[in-house]
Amino acid sequence: MIRQLLLLVLLIGAAAAYYWQQQARESAVQAAHAASAAKAAPAVAANRLALGEAANAEALEVAINPPAELDFLTRDAVLQMRTAMVRQYPMLLAASYSPRPAVFGQIEDLAPWWGIEGQFFHGSGIRSIDGPAEESRFILNPYLLVAAEFNDWWSKDLSESRLAGFPLVCPPQQMIWKPREAYAEVSYDAACIRGRQKPEFSLISYNARDFGFDYIYVSYADSQNISKANVPTDAYANPQFIHRGGSCGYPGGCNNMSPQTPDIDDIRLEGLPAKVVVWLWRGKPGSVAQAPDMRYAIHLR
Repeated sequence: MIRQLLLLVLLIGAAAAYYWQQQARESAVQAAHAASAAKAAPAVAANRLALGEAANAEALEVAINPPAELDFLTRDAVLQMRTAMVRQYPMLLAASYSPRPAVFGQIEDLAPWWGIEGQFFHGSGIRSIDGPAEESRFILNPYLLVAAEFNDWWSKDLSESRLAGFPLVCPPQQMIWKPREAYAEVSYDAACIRGRQKPEFSLISYNARDFGFDYIYVSYADSQNISKANVPTDAYANPQFIHRGGSCGYPGGCNNMSPQTPDIDDIRLEGLPAKVVVWLWRGKPGSVAQAPDMRYAIHLR
């Protein structure tokens, strides 16, 4: 009996090692494919916003769209939905809009997506796609250039019967744009933030990249109640994009965001209210002393 148990443990260990080896190999292959595609693809002009002297509005509130189901849609259908949301505010555009291939070109047709319930409750596996697509929170809110993401997983503390109506994520409450000042801000509800399990959050900023802001920097000196180990001193070349990966554990994988972004991950919330001041540039600045092309603030209050 003991020998059989030992054999079972060894088999489970070997299977787990094989799984993680396959995941690591898949990640490496995807990274290589992405780099190769980026190198081979012709340069495509990024979308541009009407800011500063080119602004068409002084100030406006931009509505926050709810998340939506994206499972098994074509890439064109998903991007048509995004484009429709962009065109709701034509005064913010300097020219016509087309989703940037560097960000959205690797979305796969007819694939599932990590769901909100899947990502934050069920975890990797067959139910990972449950709920509206978690990336739809950003894809369908294109003017949410940078968002705060608390990566909580709730299954230990929450029964499935309580799942309906539970705040698995904290959505933005209000977004204000001041194009003439090349400035925008988004606010989150402190009561929801206070209920998070962990004080660390990441910044999701591929919307900024879609509009041509390829470099990002968090000004901790101008922010409030946030900190980070080894604070970056240079602007960060934002690599975020959407592709199909295996992390969801659903057969064939799911569309999701990649890769990890250490410069804008693991930001620590020290207290509330808090503010994250973000500077954005289209091209690489000589240093962070160079004035940004746009300023952006995230309020947790």
